Amino acid sequence: MRTFTLAPLALLLASGCGAPWTTLVQSGPPSAIAGAQQLTYASDFSSLIMDGQPIAQILAQESPEEQGNIQSAFQAMESEFLQAFASNVHVPVTPAAGPPQPGEVRLTAVFTDIRRGARGPMGRATGVTVHFQFSVGGQVTDEAEASCALSPSLTRASRTRRMTSCAERLGRLAARYFNSEQQR
Repeated sequence: MRTFTLAPLALLLASGCGAPWTTLVQSGPPSAIAGAQQLTYASDFSSLIMDGQPIAQILAQESPEEQGNIQSAFQAMESEFLQAFASNVHVPVTPAAGPPQPGEVRLTAVFTDIRRGARGPMGRATGVTVHFQFSVGGQVTDEAEASCALSPSLTRASRTRRMTSCAERLGRLAARYFNSEQQR
């Protein structure tokens, strides 16, 4: 009788043990990025869907001031993601300069979905989804998807702040993914 009572609990606990990302493309074994001595980093917002609409459509509808605010938010997200990633891997990471070179190992953070959420301290959460695309010489070898959602609060009233906080958390997840591939 006791076995039946503990079995659902064991299944519930085991279900939370998976990776916090969804693997979309995986090279190897061994992983194509295993043993990388350095990385370059780029971000990509070009295929972004924001609040259910393509980013180009959102930008076309906004005032020049709001367009600038959105671009500033993207720059802050890019910076937070890079800093969090670089701080949590054991190889040098530099911003990419141009197209990938032969043999270059690159992480491209492809931001695919942003839900800005509520303005102010109450309402809908802000959500960010990103693909971690690792490539060698321009060929994608490994890719995973992860998401972050943060509810507004008195300390997180700004949508931009929630977006950058998500980017920072996702940068740390990308580092965990890279570090796990280094061991595989």
